Amino acid sequence: MTPSRQRLPSARRALSALFACLVVAGPFAAPACKPASSRQANSGRDSASSPTSSAPAADSGHSVAPTNADAATATNSPAAHAGPPTAGAEDAAAPAGAADAGAGAASPTTLFSRVGLIGASATAGFGVLVDDPTSDPSLLHGADMGDILIASCSEPILVSRLGSVFFYADPLATGRGAIDRMLRFKPSVIVGVDFLFWYGYGTMNAKGGTLRREEERFDLLEEGLRQADRIVALGVPVVLGDFPDMHDSIGRMLSPEQVPEPATLARLNERVLEWASTRPNVRILPLSTLVPLLDRGASIMLRGRIWSRGVDGGILQDDRLHPTLTGSMALATAACELAEQCSRDGACRTLEIDPDRTKERLLETRRRERLLRTASPPGADPP
Repeated sequence: MTPSRQRLPSARRALSALFACLVVAGPFAAPACKPASSRQANSGRDSASSPTSSAPAADSGHSVAPTNADAATATNSPAAHAGPPTAGAEDAAAPAGAADAGAGAASPTTLFSRVGLIGASATAGFGVLVDDPTSDPSLLHGADMGDILIASCSEPILVSRLGSVFFYADPLATGRGAIDRMLRFKPSVIVGVDFLFWYGYGTMNAKGGTLRREEERFDLLEEGLRQADRIVALGVPVVLGDFPDMHDSIGRMLSPEQVPEPATLARLNERVLEWASTRPNVRILPLSTLVPLLDRGASIMLRGRIWSRGVDGGILQDDRLHPTLTGSMALATAACELAEQCSRDGACRTLEIDPDRTKERLLETRRRERLLRTASPPGADPP
């Protein structure tokens, strides 16, 4: 999911630019949102949590610590921010085995030891704020799906973040490039809550031209499923989201021509379920039902915890397209639950996505990162 470039009010464009700056460039970005470095990049960065990092003693198992994986992906990242990545282009200069550097930070036997995240701006955390949005904009803390998982796990995990806020601009090249890189990463589990989204929404057809007829959306979906089959062949658990109805976002973030008709959405989701039914290691996250239920205030049990808008807050931002922090945590929880269902390892007892606790860990991590950045020489990455 990501914003449309059409029909956005100027104020909304300004806010979107701020959010994109915060999320895409990452927590170490300078105030001017300069091009991302290896640890700033959201597309393709690998990061690990470490119980031995400089977190407070009471919560030392839930911090984000730079590892050699950060250095290894230095050549993989900056190009993603100039536009949609092309297949393999960002990895051309990467040393062989770069995606596997830092693997020693996590146990290879656990389901979430090497988490691969693929998708669009919901995965990349577009507009997701950990703290009050009325705060000083220069001090706002963002979070993506990888940050949430790292902050929620009491054991070290390695996360490859291949969510892109530019997915909408060229789903064919962006999706193919993300899969190319994921194959090199060798994940233990793959989560793509919005990987398929722009293979149904948008204005591009399966040949890279402009979509003219509603029927062309089905050819586009088939291309997305072909790409997904490349990671399904790895045999690890794969969780992908289906197509939610985002008509409410028309005029806010989406233009009418980007949104499939209701009947088309139903058929797209039928095809996704049909495809998944013959692939034992695939689970479909039913965004088409989960999002409206939570948005209307229903209570839903996810991984042993009851989630509801009344207790946890709204799950969609004002643009009615992108998830809030609460929404992102709920989606991550549902995705993890599905991954565990098709894993030989069963439930991951070290993973606990509790909204209040996870939010506090995220804030503590971001504060520590800000202090590290402040202490670093101008133009240098934090140590």
